[in-house]
Parts: sequence; C-alpha cells; structure tokens
Amino acid sequence: MIQARSCGGSSLGTDAHHLDPLTSQNMTLEGYEYLVRRIKELTDFYSCGRLLALGGGGYNISVVPIAWALVLQTIKNDRI
Repeated sequence: MIQARSCGGSSLGTDAHHLDPLTSQNMTLEGYEYLVRRIKELTDFYSCGRLLALGGGGYNISVVPIAWALVLQTIKNDRI
C-alpha cells in the first residue's frame, strides 16, 4: 500500500521587493525573510518540514541572488 504524504509549496518570487522595476509593493529583504520564515514554520507544523520552494518573478538582478540566499539559509535554519 502506498501512503500519501503532504507537502507544502510556495512560489518565492522577489518581485514584491521595493527595487523591482515592475511592481510597487515596497517589500524589504527583512520582510521577505520574515515571510519565508513564516512559510517554513507552517510547513514544519503541517507537513513535517516538506517544502517545495519554487522560484518566481524578480526583475532586479542585484536583489534576486540575495533574496534566494535568504530563502536557502532560512529553509536550512542557517545564518550567514
């Protein structure tokens, strides 16, 4: 018998950042990190830490790599 397991999923695009040229949502990297941390907390609680993290928008090349480094360190419970 195959047992199905739940998995949390999230699209973690950075287009909400205040330096993104296509949006005006004015999020900071600190706000982005908070949201990722909260998604991880919910995933830990509801799906035993199984998270499918997908990339999304983000059109400022100076922000995207930093934001994704924040995502990876937050998911790993690590600090740079």
